[in-house]
Amino acid sequence: MARTPIPDATLKGYFAEGQRQNRCIHAQDFTNAAWVSGGGGIAVTPNSTTAPDGTTTADTLTASGANGTLIQDLGVVASAAKAGGLYLKRKTGTGNIDLTLDGGSTWTTVAVTSSWLLLEKTQTLADEDFGIRIVTSGDEVYAWQGQVETAAFISSPIPTTTAAVTRNAEVESFPTSGNIAAAAGTISLAFAPTHTPSGTVALWGTYVDASNYTAILHDGANLIFRKRIAASNYDATIANAFTAGTSYKVAASWGVAGTTICLNGTIGTPHANTTSAQIAATMQFGADGNSLQQPFAAIKSPRIWTKQLSDATLQSITT
Repeated sequence: MARTPIPDATLKGYFAEGQRQNRCIHAQDFTNAAWVSGGGGIAVTPNSTTAPDGTTTADTLTASGANGTLIQDLGVVASAAKAGGLYLKRKTGTGNIDLTLDGGSTWTTVAVTSSWLLLEKTQTLADEDFGIRIVTSGDEVYAWQGQVETAAFISSPIPTTTAAVTRNAEVESFPTSGNIAAAAGTISLAFAPTHTPSGTVALWGTYVDASNYTAILHDGANLIFRKRIAASNYDATIANAFTAGTSYKVAASWGVAGTTICLNGTIGTPHANTTSAQIAATMQFGADGNSLQQPFAAIKSPRIWTKQLSDATLQSITT
């Protein structure tokens, strides 16, 4: 999978990520002995060009011979889905560039271009050894930020030096008092996911307990506005499988007209329930109200009304 870095100057909004750990040490220093050269060999020139974050910390990797490799042994942990990746940019040559997560037992060719891309490989295993292979002698690439996570995809960069580093989950909380009404209301926001969600993620939520909460969720196939009351779900839904890097606008409402969800100007399937929503003392954008289920997405332009807006208005503000 390849993802293009978004320049820091781009107004992306609040980026909501869950907790992750980068197990690669010396993530931005491929000259360190943790990265072992093999095969035909790879020579590393440190800090030779501007990295995706704007700093001069990207290294040049040059194949000293055919099938030069650079691999880091990450030790043995529990078997699970792992993702390993790094940012790459072609400098010279046209030969294959491959990634491995199993110490070279298998290699995956990635499409390296003249622009920075986050290129990654996923695999289920316990003993991950992550690295790169430059197939053609003399070929060169720029490389930055090696990263291995116990996850289905790579999150945003987590710099490391001598040890693995864990980044805490992003949590943006607001008081509900004076900002939202249980009896009726409307919420809208815009978001852009960095990957295609495969499980349940939350764009907004206020959590009372496991049986009582209100949230805007995505379950991998459907966008949902959910009122959960006494362990029963009252869902307004719209089928949509989100695409990484695409921007979306969503609005949801509740009140005497029931509950409604709207995505990019299209009204979903409503629910007739008119019971007041379950509202806790705080609400969270980019989480479920319980500081979990972050969507790994940029969220911006959140708005709340203490009244239920019409379906036509929902369509207008999300088009």
